[in-house]
Amino acid sequence: MKIKLEERVKSLLKQIESFPLITPYGVCPHQELQFLIKEGILPVGESFEEEDVESCTLNLRNSNEIWEIGVMRKPGANYSVKKMLQKQMARKISGNNGAILQRNHTYAIKIEGTIDFKKYSKNSEMLDHLLSYPKPDSLQGVIEPKSSSGRMFLDIRGITDYSDEYNIIPQNYKGDIYLLVTPLVNPCVISPGDSLAQLITGTDIKPIEGKVIQDIHKSEWPLFWENNVPVPELVIRHNQVFVKPELSPKDGGDHVALRMVEHYSKKPIEIGKGPGTHSAKEYYQRVHCGNDGNLYGRFQESLLVLTTPAVSVPPYLLMRMIQLPANQGKVSTHEAGLINAGDGFGGLDSDHGSHMLCEITIDERSGTMWTPRTNITSFQVYRLRRPSDFLYQGKNYNKQEQQSIRLPKIFNNDL
Repeated sequence: MKIKLEERVKSLLKQIESFPLITPYGVCPHQELQFLIKEGILPVGESFEEEDVESCTLNLRNSNEIWEIGVMRKPGANYSVKKMLQKQMARKISGNNGAILQRNHTYAIKIEGTIDFKKYSKNSEMLDHLLSYPKPDSLQGVIEPKSSSGRMFLDIRGITDYSDEYNIIPQNYKGDIYLLVTPLVNPCVISPGDSLAQLITGTDIKPIEGKVIQDIHKSEWPLFWENNVPVPELVIRHNQVFVKPELSPKDGGDHVALRMVEHYSKKPIEIGKGPGTHSAKEYYQRVHCGNDGNLYGRFQESLLVLTTPAVSVPPYLLMRMIQLPANQGKVSTHEAGLINAGDGFGGLDSDHGSHMLCEITIDERSGTMWTPRTNITSFQVYRLRRPSDFLYQGKNYNKQEQQSIRLPKIFNNDL
C-alpha cells in the first residue's frame, strides 16, 4: 500500500501545474495576492513584511488606533465604523506602546492600510496574465482569526463601513477594515504591528459541494486520513465534512485536551508571546477523559481539543473550520480557522495528514460532553483560482512537498 501511495503522490506533485485547475472563481493564491498588493488593492501598512503573504491568505496588521466599546455590534448599512463608534461613545485608548485589553471587554482595532476592490472592478484585466477568464466586479474578501488569537481565546470579528455582516468584505468595497476583539479568558497586550487575523481574497468565493469534495478525496488527492490510510467514506452534509474529537492521547501525552486557566500573576499575555512561546504550564492544565471514555467541558471553560481524522490539503484547495451550534460549545478556530493550501502533507516517511486543533469555549450552562462519535466541528473546502506557488520547504520534494502542521508543542508531554 505504501509503495503505491508514494508513487501516486510523486505523480501528483510532478503534474500539479498541468492539472485543469485554473478557474475564473475561487480564492486568490500567493502569486495573485502579491500582484494585488503591488497594485494597491489589498491593505498593507508600515508593519507589512513579505512573510505576511502566505499560500492563499494575507496577514492583517493592527494599527495604533484602538477603541473600547460597550457592545459588540455591526455598523449596519447606514453607518461607517467611525460613526458607529461615535454613537456608542466608544473610548479611544492609546495603542502606541501597547494597550491592555481586559477580559470580557470588547475593543475595535483599525487595521493598517486600506482595501480598494473598486480599483480591481475598474480594471479586472489586471490579473489576466495570471488567470484566464477574469471575472470583473467580483473581488471580495473574508476575514478569519489567526492561530495566536485562537490559542489565547480572543474572539475576533471583522467589520467594515456600511455593512451588516461580520467578517465579510463585499464586492467593490473601498475603505478601512476593523477588528472587534474580546479576550475571553485572560487580559492581553495589543501592540501596533501585531497580527490577529488574516484575509482571504477571491472572486465568487463559495465552498465546494459535498459530492465534489468526495470526488476530490477519492480521485484527485486524499484529503482526510486515519491511521496513515485515506478515510474510505467522509461524513458530509451539504458542503461540510464533519469530524470528531481525538480522544486518545497523542504525541506521547496522557491527556486528550488542554484547559486554559486564568493567569493569576495578573500579568497580561502579550500577543506573539503567549502559549506558543511561553511554557505551557503558565496557561494550560491537562484534561483527561472521564471514566466512561468521554470528554467533559464545564460552563465557561476554554479547551484545546484535537480533531480526527487528520487532514491533508493540496496546493489548489483551502479548508475552513466551521462553528457548530451552541449546544456543542463554541468552536473559535483551529490554529487559524483555516488550513491553507499545502498544509497537512507530512511527506512519505511520516504520518499523512495533521490533526487539527479546535479552541472551544463552552457556552452551555449545563456543560458539554463529547464522545468519540460526537461531531466536534466541520470543514468547508474552497478551490483556489490556480495552484499556489507558495513554496513549503520539505526534505522529500525540494520545492513541491507540502509541509505538515505538527501537533502544537503545548500538546507534548511537558505539562
